[in-house]
Amino acid sequence: MVQAATPESSLWKGHTQTGLRSRAIALNPQLHAEKPFSKGTKLVTQLFDDFKIEANVLRSTRNSKGVTVTTAKIVGSQWGRVFIASSNGKVRTKILDPEQNKIFSIEYNQENGLHYAVELDPNLFQDGDDQVDVVQPPAETLINNEQSISQMLGVLPVEDDESTDTSTVVDVMVVYSNDALTYAGSVDEINNIIALGIAIANDAHETTNTGIFLHLVHSAQVNYTDSGSRSIDLDRLYETSDGYMDDVHTLRDAYGADFVSLMVGDYGSGGTGYVLTSSSGSASIALNVINSSVFDSYTPAHEIGHNMGLSHAKDQSSQPGPTDWDIDAYSFAESSAGWHWHPDAGQSGYSSIMAYTSGSYYSDGLSHTRVGLFSDPNITYEGLPCGHADDGYNALVLRSLKNVYAAYRDRPISANSVVVDSPNGGESFAAGSTQYIQWNSDGVSGNVKIELLDNGSVDQVIAASTLNDRVYSWTLPSNISGKNYTIRISSLDGSISDTSDAVFSIKSVVYEHTMDTDPGYTTESEWEFGAPSGNNPTYGGADAAYTGTNIYDTDLDSVMFSTGYMTSTAFDCSDYEDIELSFMGWFSVASGYNATVEVSNDNVNWTTLYSISDVWTTDWQEYTFDISSYADEQATVYVRWGHVATSGGSNYSGMSVDDVKIIGVNKATAVSSSTGSVVPALMLLLMSN
Repeated sequence: MVQAATPESSLWKGHTQTGLRSRAIALNPQLHAEKPFSKGTKLVTQLFDDFKIEANVLRSTRNSKGVTVTTAKIVGSQWGRVFIASSNGKVRTKILDPEQNKIFSIEYNQENGLHYAVELDPNLFQDGDDQVDVVQPPAETLINNEQSISQMLGVLPVEDDESTDTSTVVDVMVVYSNDALTYAGSVDEINNIIALGIAIANDAHETTNTGIFLHLVHSAQVNYTDSGSRSIDLDRLYETSDGYMDDVHTLRDAYGADFVSLMVGDYGSGGTGYVLTSSSGSASIALNVINSSVFDSYTPAHEIGHNMGLSHAKDQSSQPGPTDWDIDAYSFAESSAGWHWHPDAGQSGYSSIMAYTSGSYYSDGLSHTRVGLFSDPNITYEGLPCGHADDGYNALVLRSLKNVYAAYRDRPISANSVVVDSPNGGESFAAGSTQYIQWNSDGVSGNVKIELLDNGSVDQVIAASTLNDRVYSWTLPSNISGKNYTIRISSLDGSISDTSDAVFSIKSVVYEHTMDTDPGYTTESEWEFGAPSGNNPTYGGADAAYTGTNIYDTDLDSVMFSTGYMTSTAFDCSDYEDIELSFMGWFSVASGYNATVEVSNDNVNWTTLYSISDVWTTDWQEYTFDISSYADEQATVYVRWGHVATSGGSNYSGMSVDDVKIIGVNKATAVSSSTGSVVPALMLLLMSN
């Protein structure tokens, strides 16, 4: 994903100039291309000589501002994540590795036009810790009877089963002050910052299985100069006719935003938000103010969490939880607090999103590393529960009230209409995968019909009649491919309907082999086909195939000490484009050896896709590569896996390969240049199952 451009440490330490170290880096051109990655794509990040990680893409899409947003899981980490936002050639990344207590960022320097890797001090980067974090709602909110908002809107909260089978879409609008734009340096940069903050929050909701998806419905600058106090800024945001940011309320209604975040300049760490105290909801206090310097962190999840009725840990010295509920229809009692835990007694531990991290807030003085989840006793991390049924159960509140939050504002659409939100153009899906179809509607009684169109004609009926609940889980057929697809959603009588604004693509299988039988690849040295055995697992290798019985391996029962390659047969991709290669791999090589993956069109000249050394693997991993530059419409495409001895010496098991697959779009159905432009998709992140 990145590599160092210069070995020297830089004097520029990021926007806040608080980084521990930094250096200029060269980004992979694919990041600048702003094309969403396929799920499973492997990202290799070498920020510094002593810090290298691998991460697998969980989801990647574009938001309403055209920002490509990617979330990837760090290999070997339960909740370590890489978050990437790319817009108009500018890339911003946040790497959160709780097991190592490391935080890194990639930031764009406006002065010299270079991207920098920055290591942040986790002790200074307390994104949610602030002495004035929670503000009680204004008294008049109880006078205007908003405590009964769920009844007024005719919305029923989730029943006691706390169902999370589908995601409830909660619309969020982010506005930013003049000072916030000055801090970011450009609209592209502030769009990247906003995109990361929403992506990090959504990952936490998915990790905790809250059933909530935050949809960035709009973002915009407001003509406002920061007061210097977030509490004052929040009061001004709340008021509708005090002369400060009054147009925000008009924008909120226009875009149907359930929650509103105001990004201000750099006040230091933290944010401020009203805390919900009624289980019936309160739309007028679904507001928060967040510093620019920590918006691309867990702070949006934390402050919006307060707006949703969540509180800090009970034993904090400052603003402890739980929420003091005025109306508590679900008997949340004290369960709405955050949580922190210590796997090693007397040592630093971990905190959920709503609990503070600094030891200065706790009587034992022990500090914490924040992990991306809301307190939930049913989730464990390093052997301990991440919550308590009575004293720390944020997830219960979120699951119970998610439909109340989503009903604060209806997304305005024309009367008697349906609006397809996703897929809405520009997406790329794999045949056989599961994706979410999302929409909004007004005046549609009863169920809706969902159809897949190809070149404007019905290809198939996805659902002849399904609930009009704004989201549908769709398993794509395995036998289709093309670039001309759209979704049409209509009332059952056909009188009201809408279709995706632009086309999306579906990729099908070009080649697939599970290694149940020998595919006839060419091997050198000790590469061999069969079942792993003997000492293979002893030295860090596979003890069994990923599927079936057989694999290709550098010596099935021992260790390989020489250079050797395994080369595939020729793949015919002449009828396909947007080609991707994927396979299951188990690579364990010592520092004197490299494990490589290469591609070629003539079996002579090779281009390296991947190379790694000094790695010990404990399980099968999926490797995915975009090989479109080499394979699109090519009649001969070869892939080879190399075990390369550099300095030699002792070694680990080597390399194992299973389940090789190539997918692409059938070019016969691809969109021609005259079809029209493809509009960016709304930021509806695709949730993995």
